[in-house]
Amino acid sequence: MRRGSIPYYGLGTEIAAVKRPPSAKTVAKIVAELNPPPKRPEDKLTPHQRFMLALLIEGLTNDEIAVRSHVESQTVKNTFRTIFAKLGVPNRVSAAVYCLRHNVELPPVPIAAKE
Repeated sequence: MRRGSIPYYGLGTEIAAVKRPPSAKTVAKIVAELNPPPKRPEDKLTPHQRFMLALLIEGLTNDEIAVRSHVESQTVKNTFRTIFAKLGVPNRVSAAVYCLRHNVELPPVPIAAKE
């Protein structure tokens, strides 16, 4: 048997003796890894979805958002459906209110040229 080790009877092996307990910093790191902080729903949003939300908050319609985003109107509808699901809200108004209440970071909206 090696010096400083504890015999572990039954399996015929030895376990190294622990010289000192882990530091508080090490314990905190292990606990943080085992219990990650809860993610906020808005963390799941892509940059494109955040841009679409910024346009929505500006009061644009789906058709206006489609023109500004260079996509089809149906794509805008599908994107908003995905956004609503990620945020856990039922509609446009609820999504806008959620963003404002939770200080969701949204990109600045460029000013559109008058047509």
